[in-house]
Amino acid sequence: MLITCTSDNIATELSQNTITVKLEGPTAFSTSVLGEYFVEPCVVTSVDPAWAGDANGAMINPDPASAQQGYDNRAGMNFTFNGALRATFPLELVAGDTLVLTRGKATTGGGGGNTHISDCMILTCVADLPDPCTAFRPPIVGTSKAIWTTGDVNYNLLPGLPVPSRASLIDMTPVGLYLNKTILLHGNLQTNWAQIVPSNHCGSATSYPYDWALQVNRMSAACMLDIPAAHSIANRLIQYGIDLFPNLAVNGDTFARQGGFAHSKKWPVVFAKSMLGEDWTIPTHVVGSNGMEKFQENFMTYLGAGSVARFGAICDEAGYPDTYATGNHLCRAQAGDLDQWELYYLEGWPQGPGGGYDYQNVSRAWPGQALAARLMNGATGSAAAMGTTWLAYVDRFVEVISENLAAFVIPTAYNQPGGEPYPGAGGQIPSVGLINDFQIDVNKYGGTGNGFMKRAWETYR
Repeated sequence: MLITCTSDNIATELSQNTITVKLEGPTAFSTSVLGEYFVEPCVVTSVDPAWAGDANGAMINPDPASAQQGYDNRAGMNFTFNGALRATFPLELVAGDTLVLTRGKATTGGGGGNTHISDCMILTCVADLPDPCTAFRPPIVGTSKAIWTTGDVNYNLLPGLPVPSRASLIDMTPVGLYLNKTILLHGNLQTNWAQIVPSNHCGSATSYPYDWALQVNRMSAACMLDIPAAHSIANRLIQYGIDLFPNLAVNGDTFARQGGFAHSKKWPVVFAKSMLGEDWTIPTHVVGSNGMEKFQENFMTYLGAGSVARFGAICDEAGYPDTYATGNHLCRAQAGDLDQWELYYLEGWPQGPGGGYDYQNVSRAWPGQALAARLMNGATGSAAAMGTTWLAYVDRFVEVISENLAAFVIPTAYNQPGGEPYPGAGGQIPSVGLINDFQIDVNKYGGTGNGFMKRAWETYR
């Protein structure tokens, strides 16, 4: 485990992730599987850091259907601050309350991939404290606060395969990496989630979702193996799925297929559902107010001409918001005979920063997830839940697309008049190609370069 489990304790203040809460009198507490706090009903008298007028806000049971937040009034991108949602202190907590506290970053950047929050701390108030380190924290959002324990998990669904020969396991214990801290996500504008994701919890200064999607990718492959950390890794994926599912269930915009923001959210939900034996309904075709279906995996991959699995969004069709004219770099070829990157490089559409967008920000985070879905499918139907077209695309990405992209050189025939390459040509593509195990592990399989992901795929796919 990544945490120390102790018997129930009594405290007048609790600290975690650079945040401290002071309590009115001695309060009994326990810890979750991730080491977060369960507390009995109590009064929080003050917090440190306190509200600074623009940062360090807190919320109680955030609404998963809302596009507003009470953490930081510097956050934008339509994920607007609403002071009425900000919790103030002293604050009485009753059973069923989840208090989310945040620390704002001193310096923030602009854009949807830049967070305004560095850390968060979560207090879950319950009538009866669970045994230490046995319970998963209930979802952050909403008022439905079901609590699962490790006793509810069917660890026998993990195949426990031998570690592939010559594979060096990835270290998944560093604090703030590999989901050992909460990735704070809620709200119905999924592209803006990054605005509130604590940067110290996801290993990314900007909190761009692709960065922790790579962690999900590696964790998914690792927990399939016979290693001491398999259950711990599985528990962290389950907790992530528990947090994601209520967001998914209440609105059409959450997880809408859109670039590097939306993907790698489906598999943790499918995994948690399977491991907990739940009957959660995972929507297969829900279109939100922004006109985009749920799930990058299922609506950014498609069977094109010749039943070839390809990547790209529907553009310039009734009911869809994307158009070629807007410079969208996710559009699929209208004839269905080119991949998105080919459309950009070969057809020369000036869609910057397009090019290998799927390669750079999406597809490399998928092989480990697809591998795990296949390995667990016999017992759980997880591969079918993820979608056969997506699985076929991942296979093709590994076998064909990634290598072509890494070594791609724009032919002279596709240059602009005058001989100059189209704008952005080559700018998104690695200059070295897939020439050794380090680069193959990173560029094809979303690994760290130590060969683990490459060996896992080659051995078990």
